[in-house]
Amino acid sequence: RLKENVDVSAEYLHLFLTAKNIGSLFFEQKEMRTAQPKISPKDIEDFIIPIINDDQQYHIIDLVQKSFILRSKSNELLNLAKSSVEIAIEQGEDKALELLNQRIWQ
Repeated sequence: RLKENVDVSAEYLHLFLTAKNIGSLFFEQKEMRTAQPKISPKDIEDFIIPIINDDQQYHIIDLVQKSFILRSKSNELLNLAKSSVEIAIEQGEDKALELLNQRIWQ
């Protein structure tokens, strides 16, 4: 739980704790292998979270949000390319180019 006197954004903290190479990896390594996985309070106390200034926190949050948008866009473009290749094979290049021009310029 965030304390009021700590100057850290909840979004920044979430990104830090769920980042594959930082928080997630740490908690995976420390997790006790029992029927109910848990982490000892000592391990949590030893976990260091760098507190950076607000501008840097929000810059990181902004970059991560933009990366999600770009990843989604790249997946859309990949699917469009796959569809275009299939159409080019089945119906000809002109039909594929027509599809590409319609989708890209929407």
